Amino acid sequence: MMAETVVTVETPNRNAGGPTATTAPAGQAQAKPESNLNWLKFNTQYFITIPGILKIVQVVFGIICMACASPALIGGTHFFLFVVVTFFIATLLWTFVYLLGIREVLNLPINWILTELINTGIATLLYFIAFIVQLASWSNLYGHGRGSNIAAGVFALFNFLAYTAGTYFLYVEHRSAAVLSLRAQDCHRKSKTIRTVKRPNHQEGLKRSETHTVSFVVQSRGSRENNNFPARSAGKDSAESHPSNQV
Repeated sequence: MMAETVVTVETPNRNAGGPTATTAPAGQAQAKPESNLNWLKFNTQYFITIPGILKIVQVVFGIICMACASPALIGGTHFFLFVVVTFFIATLLWTFVYLLGIREVLNLPINWILTELINTGIATLLYFIAFIVQLASWSNLYGHGRGSNIAAGVFALFNFLAYTAGTYFLYVEHRSAAVLSLRAQDCHRKSKTIRTVKRPNHQEGLKRSETHTVSFVVQSRGSRENNNFPARSAGKDSAESHPSNQV
């Protein structure tokens, strides 16, 4: 029969001034140290939305374009592959930004939507030029690599449409965010104006209440004096009518 091991740890007690013993059984699990990668949170829900699906489509079409057009045999294909590879890397970086939630973790003063909109707009323009150059370069050529390079130009056309759709949705999102920010600024300005208008009204109310109290005090004093005045006049009349009482 195996004996159970008991570990005794003595820790100083600051209150009592003496050591205290704590026991921990051998089978108790130790606390795991905190990892430095707790900020990593996979945002897979983004890729269910239309912008997320478009990014996946852009990456897939970029891989197909690179596979069909490489190696570059003519000058037009060199430019075509330059455009495809550049924006494949850029789209892949944006995909990881959304997948890992880097925008929320970094918390930098960057307009992420506007930055992505500019990037996607430039990609749309250059893809439009690239697929035209690729198809025009290989349309009159016959021989080795013609079919694969024309297929690369066709998939670049499809990727151009995907980037166009991504640019449109980013523009709509950027515009809605700008409208919301303007509404928030208007509400903030209105709240400031309401506060500045209410303050003098409050002061005028205080002044009016003070004037009302002063007038009330003056009126009460005047009523008291008027009430005392008939009694004094009656006393004087009685004194004049009976002079013998004064003697």
